[in-house]
This record gives sequence, structure tokens and C-alpha cells, in this order.
Amino acid sequence: MMTNPFKGIGRWMKMYWAEILTGIFVAVVCAISFGAGFILCFAQLQDDVRFYEAMLYTPEPRICALCSSNTSDKIHAPCIVNLSTGEIAELAIYDPYPTDDSAAEKKGYTSFYTGAGAVIQQNSDNEYCVASLPKEEEPMNQAHFCYDCRCRITELDRDGCVIADLYDPDNISVFEVCNGAEYGIRDYLVTVNRTDGGGLEIRVHGLMGTNAAPDN
Repeated sequence: MMTNPFKGIGRWMKMYWAEILTGIFVAVVCAISFGAGFILCFAQLQDDVRFYEAMLYTPEPRICALCSSNTSDKIHAPCIVNLSTGEIAELAIYDPYPTDDSAAEKKGYTSFYTGAGAVIQQNSDNEYCVASLPKEEEPMNQAHFCYDCRCRITELDRDGCVIADLYDPDNISVFEVCNGAEYGIRDYLVTVNRTDGGGLEIRVHGLMGTNAAPDN
């Protein structure tokens, strides 16, 4: 007399129903995770394709915001370059507009201003300049930059800003803005740290031991 094989399977499923449900649950989670990862990777790939298409086909500006910015007045200190707007702010540790005020009146004085989307504070007496960047980073607008500068910048970042050394227009250097970064740029020490508010702070210190503005 033949036995029904499904009865054995049924008994086995009754005995191990918890393990079976767990296995099904794990399989479903893995399938969902794989699908979500695939969708995210595909979306990132599409973003990359669009970005590099724009890099190739966006018309170059008549004046590049990066390599054509140092044409008249010599930019001595490191700068921040806003990739969204093309704005540049020099993080000078000296007073760009010195007056005849007495040293006692200016000693320890900190000035505040905005530039390239950052709030900047400068203290010439103590030889430092600090730029506080917004927490939200805007994407790069490639229309502000020539093709060579687009390549130079995108090796580092596509959003927010970069640090640039524009002192020599024929030998421009750019540096990534990321938490914990530290750069020695000619006569300056540049550090980047995250603030309690979640944004980034760029701090520039002079290394020459003088408060005087450098010669142009």
C-alpha cells in the first residue's frame, strides 16, 4: 500500500513552521534590500551620466570663476570657491583695507562679513580667519567653470565648495573641504572641522609671524 508523501511533508512543516517562516522572512528582506540597492545604484549611475554629460556639453563661460579670477589684484590667502554660484572669497588673515588707526584701537578686533555663501570672521591681530559654511550643500553649476577647472574640481567634490590657492594663476591648486582635513598652503595652515551645528568650519592661520599684509 502506497503512502501519501505529502503527509510527511505536512508533518515536517508543522514541526518546523517557525524556522520556515523565519527563512521566508529573511529571503523577503534580502530580496527587498537587493532591489533597493539596485535601484539606488541605478539612480546614482544615471546621476553620474547626467553630470558627466553636462561636464562635456555645457558651454564654457567667457570668464572662468576659478582660473580667471586672479587677473588684477593678487589673491594671496587661500580662498573658498562656491561651486553652485561660482563666488570666491579670500580668507585673508590681514586687513585688506588698513587705516591709520592706532594699534591699540585695532588690537584683538574681529571683523565679520559674508562671502561665497559663508560667514567669515577675520582677526588680523591673532592672524586667523574662519569661514563657517552652511550645513546644506548646493550642487555644482558647471556653467561657471571652464572644462579644465571642471575636471580639476570634480576630482574632489561636486557639491558645496572647495578651497583654492589662486596666488599663481598659472599654477592653481584646489583642495577638498571635508571634516578633519589639514593643508599647508604656502604661508598658511588651513584646517577643516565639523561644528556642533553640523556644518563645516574652515580655519586659516598665518605661519609667517607677522600681521602685515603681504606684498602684491
